[in-house]
Amino acid sequence: MTERLTCEQTAAALTDNRHGAPNSALDAHLAECAACAADAAALRDLQQLLDRPLQPSPLARAKFLAALQQEGTAASKPGLAAWLQSLWPTKPVGSFSYSAALLMVGVLGGQLLPPHSLGIGPDIA
Repeated sequence: MTERLTCEQTAAALTDNRHGAPNSALDAHLAECAACAADAAALRDLQQLLDRPLQPSPLARAKFLAALQQEGTAASKPGLAAWLQSLWPTKPVGSFSYSAALLMVGVLGGQLLPPHSLGIGPDIA
């Protein structure tokens, strides 16, 4: 004789038995208990909804494509930020080389400036 399940055990068995493996004790309880049978039906309906592939509605697809097109045209407009960004290299080696070159220009420029223009030379009056 099969063991009888309680409603709590049936709820646990329903969540564990999502794929519908045969279980005579579960089937017997569902045949006797209307509340558990309703829960089982709700779980089956939910599983069917989750298994169904979802497609966006035509309106949602059209809105998304319009927003994507608008973003693409806005991004393609040249601006100051885009120009400045194009000057900076994207690879780390390029960034390092660019920074080193700017540093050298600054150091050499400082060495070539006459000292009196910086206010640090001798006062000749």
